[in-house]
Amino acid sequence: MVIVIVRDAFTLNASHFHAFAYNDYNQRVSFLESQYPGGNDQLRTQIREQVWNDYVFEKVYQPQYDALGLTVTPREIREILQGDSIMRDAQSQIMRQLMQSFKDSTGKYDKSAIGRFWASAPRAQKDQIRQGLRKERLQKKYSSLLEFSTYVTTAEAKRDYVNKNTKGDFKFLYVPYSTVADSTINVTDAELEAYMKDHADEYKSQETRTIEYYSLTIDPSPEDSAKFATDIREIAKDFAKSDKDSSFAVARSDDAQPFTFQDPTKLPKEIWKTVPTLAKGAVVGPLNQKNTYTIYKVSDVKDDSVYYANTAHILFKSDTTMKQSEQDSVRNKANEILQQVLDNPDEFASLAKTYGSDGTKDQGGELGWANLSKYVKEFKDAIIKAEKVGTITNLVKTPFGYHIVKILHPASKKLYKVATIKKTLLPGKSTVDAAFKTSDKLVNESKTLAELRANAKKNPKMIKNTADKVQPNATNLGSYQSAREIIRWAFKDETKVGDVFNQPVELSDQNVYIVAALTGATNKDELNLEANRDAIKLKVLQEKKKEMIIKKLEAAKGANLEAIAKSYGPLAQVKTLSAVAYDNSSVQGAGFNPFAVGHAFGTKNGQRSKPIGDQTGVFMFETTKMTPAGEIKDYTKQQQELVSRTKNLARFYIDQALRELADINDKRYKFY
Repeated sequence: MVIVIVRDAFTLNASHFHAFAYNDYNQRVSFLESQYPGGNDQLRTQIREQVWNDYVFEKVYQPQYDALGLTVTPREIREILQGDSIMRDAQSQIMRQLMQSFKDSTGKYDKSAIGRFWASAPRAQKDQIRQGLRKERLQKKYSSLLEFSTYVTTAEAKRDYVNKNTKGDFKFLYVPYSTVADSTINVTDAELEAYMKDHADEYKSQETRTIEYYSLTIDPSPEDSAKFATDIREIAKDFAKSDKDSSFAVARSDDAQPFTFQDPTKLPKEIWKTVPTLAKGAVVGPLNQKNTYTIYKVSDVKDDSVYYANTAHILFKSDTTMKQSEQDSVRNKANEILQQVLDNPDEFASLAKTYGSDGTKDQGGELGWANLSKYVKEFKDAIIKAEKVGTITNLVKTPFGYHIVKILHPASKKLYKVATIKKTLLPGKSTVDAAFKTSDKLVNESKTLAELRANAKKNPKMIKNTADKVQPNATNLGSYQSAREIIRWAFKDETKVGDVFNQPVELSDQNVYIVAALTGATNKDELNLEANRDAIKLKVLQEKKKEMIIKKLEAAKGANLEAIAKSYGPLAQVKTLSAVAYDNSSVQGAGFNPFAVGHAFGTKNGQRSKPIGDQTGVFMFETTKMTPAGEIKDYTKQQQELVSRTKNLARFYIDQALRELADINDKRYKFY
C-alpha cells in the first residue's frame, strides 16, 4: 500500500484503489478547529496531525483488524469507563485524561462521576471519546496477539547466557585514526563518489532544502524609545496612585503575572537590588532588561511563621576530623580575613573568591535569599540576631567550619503581594514601514541569487544566514520561529534552486523581515554528494588512514606488542582489558568498536592477531586469558528475560513494520 498526498487528492494505492478528496481532509480539520475557537498555530498543527493519523488508522491499521475479526463492542467501552479497573489500560492516553478529570475525594478514578458526566455530555463529545477508546482498544488487542506469540527457544536463551558470561582478558595495541592528520591525505571527488555508490543505502537522501536568507531586525527608533519612556513613566505614576493594583496591572501589562502572597525568595532578584526594604504601597521601577520594562508595586504585606534573609559568607572549612592545631590555624586565618573585610567592606566579594572553600566563592560568597530553617542552628541564630546591613563582626562557628557573614538584607518574617506590569519597547508603525520598504526594495531589485547577494552587501543591517538541510515539516528557519511560509515555498514543485522568494516575510512577533532564496535541494532516495560530502569524506579519510596504519604495523618488527609499538612509533599505545564480556561492543579507552571486540575473542589464547581497523582506530590483540561461561542446568530465567525484552519492544516494531509495508509518503508539507 502506498499513501501519497498530492494537490488535488489524497490517494492510497493498494490492491484496491482508494481515494479521498483533498476537501475531505480540510473539512475534518475545519470541524475540529471549530471545536476549539481561538486556537494558536501549535493547536492547529496538532489538529492536522490528528486528522492525518485518523486517515492512517483507517487505511493501514483498520484493514489488519478487520482481517483478524477484531472488534470492540459498546459493552467493552462501558466496562472501560465504568466497570472493573482491569479493563482500563494504563497506557491509554484518553483514560489517563479522564482519570485526571474525574476523581473522588481520595484522588482515585470516580466511576459515578464519569456516569453523571456521560448522562449529560453532548453526543459529539461522547462519540469522540468512544472512537478514541475504540481505536486504542483495537491497537492493544492487535499488539497483544503478536506479543503473546513471542517465543524464545532454549538454544537462543543459552546463546544469550554464553554471550553475557564468556569473559576474556586481553592486551592490545591501539593506533587511533586521529593520530594521522587529515591534511596529510588527499581525497578526490571520484573517491567520494565511489564510496557513496558502494554504500548507497547509507547515503540515500531525504527530501531537504537549503535556504539562504537575509534578516533585517526591526529595532525601535530613537523616536519610538522617547515616546515609550514618556508612556512608561506615566504608567508608573498612575500605578502608584491606583487603589486597584491587580486590575490596573492586568490592563496595562503585556504579560500577566501572578498576584499572590510570596516570600522574599520568590520575588525577582532585581527588586532587592534596587531597594533595601519593601513596604506596602512601594513602587519599584520601571526596570529595564533587554527592552522589557517592569514596574512592581507592593500591594500588601503580611507576617509569616518563618524567617527569611539575604546573606553572603566566606567559609573556612574546619571539622572534628582535623587536629586541634589545624582547627586553630583555620580560625586564625579566618580572623585575619575578617579584619580585612571590616577594614575594607567593598573587598568582601574578592576575598570570598580568594579564600572561600565552597561553591559560593565564584558568586562573591552570595547565598541569596533563603528560608533560614534550611541552615544549621548556629548560622541561622547569628543571622537573626544581626539587625543591620553589613558584616557580622564575629566569626560564626558551625559544624562546617568558620564563617565570615555579610548581611545583605536582614532577617524578616514578611510575605509580599506584588502587582507587576511588564511592557516591551516595540518599533512603531513608521519604523516597521521603513523596514518593509528596505526589504521589499531588496526583493524587487534581486531577480537572481547573485543579485540578491550583491544587493544585500550594500546594507550592513542585512544579516546573512543559511539554514542547511531543512526538513519538509520544519517550522523554524535557524533561530527564527514560525517561518513556515518560507519553508513551504522552498518545497513547492515550481521552486527551483537559485530562486528568490518574491516578497519579504515579516515575523512580527520576532520583529524581523526575512528575504529568502533557495540554494540547495535534495530529493528522496537520490545519491547527492554535496548533501553528504562531509560525512563521506570522514569515512574515506578513515579508510585511507586504516590502510596506512595497517601497512606500517605489518612492517613493524617485534616479539611482542610493546616491541611492535616501539617500532611503529610513539603514537601506538599498548593497553589491557580485563574480564570483557563477549557481547560487549566497546573497547575501554577506545570507544565503540564492536568488530574489534569480536576479533579479539576470535584470537586464540597466547596468540597475537593481525592488525584490524574498526570505528576509532586500528587494533592488534593478544589473548591472555579466556573464561568460558560454563553450563547451567536450566535456562528458563534467560528465556523469560528475553521474552519480556521482546514483548516490551513488540508494539513499536509492529507499528514500524505496518508503516513500512504501507510505504507512507506524506506530502502535506507542500500545502501546510
